[in-house]
Amino acid sequence: MSKTIVDKLTIGLFRSRVVLDGGKFTFCFVPVPAGYSQSQTHPSILYFPNKWHGYTHILATTPYPKANIRYENPCLYYASGKESPTIFVPNSNNPIIPPPPENDAYNSDPCLFFENDRLYLLNRRCERTPGIREIEVCYSDDGQTFSKPSTIIVDRADNKELLSPSIIQYANTKRIYFLNVYGGFGKHGKCKGIDIYEGTSFEKANFAHVKTGQFLNREETGIEPWHFDLFEFENKLYMVLCGRNKRQKGIRHLMTYLAVSEDYQNFRIYDAPLVKLLRTYRPTAYLDEKNNLQLYFSVVGKVAKDKSDRAIALTTFNFQRLLKKYFQ
Repeated sequence: MSKTIVDKLTIGLFRSRVVLDGGKFTFCFVPVPAGYSQSQTHPSILYFPNKWHGYTHILATTPYPKANIRYENPCLYYASGKESPTIFVPNSNNPIIPPPPENDAYNSDPCLFFENDRLYLLNRRCERTPGIREIEVCYSDDGQTFSKPSTIIVDRADNKELLSPSIIQYANTKRIYFLNVYGGFGKHGKCKGIDIYEGTSFEKANFAHVKTGQFLNREETGIEPWHFDLFEFENKLYMVLCGRNKRQKGIRHLMTYLAVSEDYQNFRIYDAPLVKLLRTYRPTAYLDEKNNLQLYFSVVGKVAKDKSDRAIALTTFNFQRLLKKYFQ
């Protein structure tokens, strides 16, 4: 578990295409709405092998120039005809969810879900002063026009952060996972656990907290998770996450890791980073028909060609070989 997957990289290579261990890293073209500075983070990806309304991929992001929350609003993008696209076309109505009218409120952490020929977009809406966290959802039947967002989960008392929602279908319910992290992602930040909510209907908003999961080897590895996404493989639930390894000497930035759960509640983190030398943020991933892990992830820092402060990048691994080589 101690091998590093992404090895020696140089800043010069960052600016175009970077050769990794068994794959290539490419920055994606994801244009922001008019009036926004180019900056993209918080990706969430859906893959449609048989296409949906002409799309093979739908990507949600939030612009986040200079960490300004007024621009942190979910946007939607499309691609078609390529197994692992890096060029995306924007929705003409971006941002799909506009900034809240309150000055101390903001959007964050979009998450896509598809069910019964309908596309859902989850958004984490926060109000700083009263400390309210809300998860709201809007939907689209054509991938272009969306309903008005409605609230499905509210936290006012339990001090749950509802950070980085990721949703799966679990038996007859929809299960949404959140991280509960206090102190931010700095050296004093600490993950208190994984809050799990279940419900059967977005329309009925009947979601309730059902379980709290843990990272069973968090203390052992020294890795503090921050943002994540989920996918399933061979009756196990996998997580791609960014986190800070407090025991890694000389490296203080967030790196991208893999974690696994056999009970769909508690996870073990593999301490070999998928992406090490870049400053990474929230990742998202899916497995294609060949069991290739298509990993899209946020990169913080002016290392892309456009010198934006945040960008989305893609790398690909054969997942079965990845597990066999590094994680057994």
